[in-house]
Amino acid sequence: YQIIADRTGHSKEEIHEWLKKSCGQRKEINYIRPDGSEHSDFVVKSTTEYSTVEMNTYIDLVQKFAAMELGVVIPDPSAVEVESKDLGVR
Repeated sequence: YQIIADRTGHSKEEIHEWLKKSCGQRKEINYIRPDGSEHSDFVVKSTTEYSTVEMNTYIDLVQKFAAMELGVVIPDPSAVEVESKDLGVR
C-alpha cells in the first residue's frame, strides 16, 4: 500500500481500508431482527480471512487499479520476496 499512499498522500491504513471496500471480497452475515424475522446482509471481509485464491484476486485488482488510475506499477509480492532473498534481506 505504501506505493499508493506515497502517490495519493493518504496513509497506508487509509489506502488499505479504501481498497478493501472497493476491491475486497464480501461475506454474507445472517441475523435475527428484534421483531424475530431473519435477515441477511453483506459485509466486507477482512483480508486476513481471504483464501489464497481470494488474496491473489484482490492483489490483481489492486495492481490494475494502481496502474490504470494512478499510473503506478505495483510489483507482484512473489517478485519482491525473491528480490529480498537475493539481497539477503529478511
